[in-house]
Amino acid sequence: LLASNAKNIIETALYCADSLSESEDSLSSRLGEIRRSLTALAKFDPVHGEKFITSVEEISLLVNELSSDLMAHITSGN
Repeated sequence: LLASNAKNIIETALYCADSLSESEDSLSSRLGEIRRSLTALAKFDPVHGEKFITSVEEISLLVNELSSDLMAHITSGN
């Protein structure tokens, strides 16, 4: 079943990885913009700002991990 759907699996995984972290308009890029905005917010509200920055950093790590896992899935042939 996987072999018959290999092209679809590869295309879908590539699209998702690209949307997550590879393209200029990726989720990762947008999270970077959000982090920069939160850094500005933290100057005025350090307690909440730092908490929000930490959350965005955790989300960014998960997004990058998912993107890497998708690419590894493609290259492993699984």
